[in-house]
Amino acid sequence: MRIPRLLTVLIAILALLAAACSSGGDTTSAADTLPEDDSGVDAGADPTSSDDGDVATPTTTPGTDTGPSDPPSDGPAAGGTLRIAVTDIGPLDPAATSLGSHGELVVADLLFDGLTSWDATADELVGALATDWTLSEDHDAWTFTLDPDAVFSDGTPVTAGAVKSSLERLVQADPASLAATRLEFVTGFAAFADDDADEIEGLVAEDDDTLTIGLDRPLFALPAILSSPVYGVVPDGGPQGDGGLFAIVGSGPFVLDEFDDGVLTLLPADAEDVWVDSVEIVAVDSEEIVAAVAEGDGDFDLVLVSHPASHDLDDLSDTFLDVVATPFDAHVYLGLNAAAGALEDADLRAAVIAAVDTEAIVEEVYGPTALPAEGLVPGWEACGDKCGGDPEAAAALLEGFDGDVPQVTIDYIDDDEFADEATIARLVADQLIDAGIPVKLRSWSVNAFVDRLVGGDLQVFRRGWVSVGTTPESYLGRYETGGLDNLVGVSSRAVDDALESARDADSLEEAEEAYASAEEAVLATGQVLPLADFVTLVGVGADVNGLTVRADGTFDASALWISPRGE
Repeated sequence: MRIPRLLTVLIAILALLAAACSSGGDTTSAADTLPEDDSGVDAGADPTSSDDGDVATPTTTPGTDTGPSDPPSDGPAAGGTLRIAVTDIGPLDPAATSLGSHGELVVADLLFDGLTSWDATADELVGALATDWTLSEDHDAWTFTLDPDAVFSDGTPVTAGAVKSSLERLVQADPASLAATRLEFVTGFAAFADDDADEIEGLVAEDDDTLTIGLDRPLFALPAILSSPVYGVVPDGGPQGDGGLFAIVGSGPFVLDEFDDGVLTLLPADAEDVWVDSVEIVAVDSEEIVAAVAEGDGDFDLVLVSHPASHDLDDLSDTFLDVVATPFDAHVYLGLNAAAGALEDADLRAAVIAAVDTEAIVEEVYGPTALPAEGLVPGWEACGDKCGGDPEAAAALLEGFDGDVPQVTIDYIDDDEFADEATIARLVADQLIDAGIPVKLRSWSVNAFVDRLVGGDLQVFRRGWVSVGTTPESYLGRYETGGLDNLVGVSSRAVDDALESARDADSLEEAEEAYASAEEAVLATGQVLPLADFVTLVGVGADVNGLTVRADGTFDASALWISPRGE
């Protein structure tokens, strides 16, 4: 399963990164004079980068409520239609929803509930279909108690059996997907994924309201992982049943009314649970979404811009009361293969990391699409002096080589769809050359890159990651020795011990303390340099109240309300 799974991971993150890269004029650098390795593919034309210029600052910060400056004094008002502009609406199926698409995640979240959800205002895990969940004394099982009043949109009860079948359906659809492989600790996952079993043994519906999830290994973070919209619960047989696209049966706060000409209209599943009368989600071309909104097309209340260009902040700020820049559950890093050539030397790896100016790279390549990473877990400031931008430290480390600094190879994908691969490779090469580190650029086709990534033949390379659920496990768990997603080959007892402690924790505080130790230990290997954390821009109309955006771009629909138009 390793190669297909790596392909799935790679394609998912590359699609995200390709969309994030905006083109400007041709750029040249010292790295353009470097020879390309004959074993790769010639990079061809010079890469492009985003235009320079001042960038507007969003008016609000993540995790804050947004809405009119002077909302009505009598509190929330019922009624109104919430109009949302997104670039993708998606398949109307949580199991097929892309983790890299804010629009698809929003739609899945409105139509389907999972066992848990994330309260962005309180910054804590809360129940959705589940009212309670408990960890067994020996940490080998989670038991979820479902809300006995929970029903699908057709009125049939949501049962533990439906949750079990939904999770098995997701794994069966693509066992190598990111969402499926987050369940690999569940007993019987491997046998089911390999078609050696008819069900996942660890998923047990004790009765209609009780689901037990047995584990081969402890996983304290499982309830948080299951908060992702991709784990939304559907009826046995799928959300469409026998009725086709327009007979979607969901478990969330809204139901499908119609889907016509790119406009998805949703109505409340229960009018007492939400304030608005309806939601209209409009698909707008990704290249035109901000221009269309800025020109007043559609009279939108919210617009989600996944991968903005520099001018988008200004245009959105002119159109909306607030522009929320919220972190997205995805980041980019540079991997340094400690088993490849000269990078076996820890001092050389440390010098490479110290020589890289991540802030300059993020500003030039991503603009407002991303923020310079301050750690492996977005929002955690773990870098300290381990995350680049220290040329003096690089110079001091290189003195130990007595003028004979080994050459470092930078590997990247040569593909027009992923032009920022070449851009970042050349920017890193420039910075290493300036620090006194000899560099060779080596480009590959996508397939050749993956082959060599799996084989451990790359030296310095850019990669990215998309989290599933709001938990540090999704970012740090992959660095376990021998893990399928451990693309940089980290092998550290300190990392493994810290991850084991986090997964076997009795409390959130204990787990987070252990994850913090794991993050510090990963950074100490000198094999990972956090580069960028992606963000989502959300334009918020003047009539919108009670909006708090989660890290995946979704929001709590029950808390949102619209001021009566004209007030």
